Amino acid sequence: MTIDTPCIGICSTVYGDDICRGCQRTFQEVIDWNGLDLSQRQVIWDRLNFQAQKTLKTLSGQVKILDPQKFSEALVKYHVIQTPKHSEDFLIFLLLKKVGGEISDGSEIGLEINGS
Repeated sequence: MTIDTPCIGICSTVYGDDICRGCQRTFQEVIDWNGLDLSQRQVIWDRLNFQAQKTLKTLSGQVKILDPQKFSEALVKYHVIQTPKHSEDFLIFLLLKKVGGEISDGSEIGLEINGS
């Protein structure tokens, strides 16, 4: 079964945030998600993937997958929900959000960060 939601299980809209800190959807998008048609959902997916790509570009292209196996294991370990609509950039973005300050070196999660 494929999960068709950007939700990553860190919902902050329940605490009053207008934009979810986990999936980056607006409060209204979270509420309306199950009632949206495929084209409406795709617009949101496209925006989320674009935002993630833009965020990573601000890091001057210094974040990339170094070890795909470790990266995949880290996604599971840190409970990053993956769907076919998540771009690679979005998955990197979500993983970095989840690990926060828990790692000392990007290679621990299969990433090269600023030449680490």
